[in-house]
Amino acid sequence: PAHNIAVHKIANALMSFKDNRNLDFEVFTDNVALYCNELHGDDKNFFLPDVMAICDRKGIREDGIHVVPTFVAEVTSKESKPVDFNQKMYVYVDIGVQEYWVVDLQRKRIVRYLLEDPFYPEEFLYSDIKKMNVQAFPGLEIDLAGIFEDEFD
Repeated sequence: PAHNIAVHKIANALMSFKDNRNLDFEVFTDNVALYCNELHGDDKNFFLPDVMAICDRKGIREDGIHVVPTFVAEVTSKESKPVDFNQKMYVYVDIGVQEYWVVDLQRKRIVRYLLEDPFYPEEFLYSDIKKMNVQAFPGLEIDLAGIFEDEFD
């Protein structure tokens, strides 16, 4: 449940920001395909990001997304951490994702990668900050309490 809640909190914040400012982008969550293989040139890189924001509508098709997302967030599990922090980070940087978050529920932190400085991760601990700004969408801050404070046994 914690994974699902985190995904929906991030997606809802993006959608509310979009609607309140009448912006033209779409937000997708789990089970929408991102065809990185077309953008990266590697048949193995086909992902289902937890959250992504797409500003280029021409790449939204019935089978999934065929353009570079502006923003991607992956919410980790113990099993997904190596892929989220390594393989996906390199592919997202290579295809030109402007902002990539790895939301680490276990360690209560967000690691952010920005296209402007892609191999320099910024780490934000929930114990230090309660809201996280989204560089790709100036003015958007996401309240982290709903992401990190729900505890399940």
